[in-house]
Amino acid sequence: MVSKAPHIKELLESLIEINQADTMLGIYERLTPGKDGHIRTVLSPGATDTGRFGSAGTFLEPSTNLQNLPKKTAKRDPAYNVRSVIIPSDGMVLVEADLSSAERRLLAYLAEDARALGQIMAGINSYKWFASKMFDIKYYDSIPKDSAMYHIGKMSVLALDRGVSWKTLKDQINGSADLTGATITAKRAKEAVTLFHQLYPGYRSYALKIGSDIKQQGYLVNVCGRKRHFFNRIRSESEWNTTVREGVSFMAQAIGDILNDRLAEIYERLDPGVLQILMQNHDAILWETTEDRVHSSCRAVKEILEKPIRLPRRTIVIPAEFSYSRNSWGEMKEYPI
Repeated sequence: MVSKAPHIKELLESLIEINQADTMLGIYERLTPGKDGHIRTVLSPGATDTGRFGSAGTFLEPSTNLQNLPKKTAKRDPAYNVRSVIIPSDGMVLVEADLSSAERRLLAYLAEDARALGQIMAGINSYKWFASKMFDIKYYDSIPKDSAMYHIGKMSVLALDRGVSWKTLKDQINGSADLTGATITAKRAKEAVTLFHQLYPGYRSYALKIGSDIKQQGYLVNVCGRKRHFFNRIRSESEWNTTVREGVSFMAQAIGDILNDRLAEIYERLDPGVLQILMQNHDAILWETTEDRVHSSCRAVKEILEKPIRLPRRTIVIPAEFSYSRNSWGEMKEYPI
């Protein structure tokens, strides 16, 4: 008897591909430029719980959300590189500054986890290091960045410092398997959760503190003074766990307030002739400038973005990474500065 499984697998893969293509078509269709050829968005700090700018369209003129243009999907097919339609003005170059692993770094300092802080200060790649512990690899630096092990290590660290469950971790890793080649079993995901909190105990202690603060006062205040109420959402254990995770994330997402302040300072201090700010995209700022001013604009932005952040018991600096392109936002290349 011939198994039907291969045919079912091919059918499912075709359906997924059709769905992805339909999604990308919808994104292209909403990237409608105005009469002057410019694609616009409306940025608002009132659209999020964290104070980060949200991006959206408006009925006043052609515009759309430009913060949700997928980047990873370009690996599937060049046609999926929707950022390639964002191009610089004539004679200009696109430049981007991105705060490196900003939320992860801030959360490590807030949680005061000794190992996480030591790795940050020593420049150790925590994604590789954790993957080496998961897969019993002697030299963590031998793990390639394009390997499945690296992606599992990275996604584990970025999820488990927020306290997600093993099931959520498994779903997140397996959900992007077509891009990363990384998959994980339920057993391995459970082991990853246990291992992470053994190696980085500070995060669990911090989550307990956040939970206690929410129960006692009903709100949290981040390092920038932003307050968020949680309205005692503790009717079930799963609901409470979700609330605590949201609280931990809220504290780490103070990066949004920090970046907003830095963005305002860039706007006020720097001559529009040096750079024209285009948008804020999560932890990054995109601008355009002339090619002869790429270096000077990067240096000026770096000085502002990397200003020390004062926390209750220490001062930290989050490094910025720069990239640029003469062609489009979808073809950015690293720019050392």
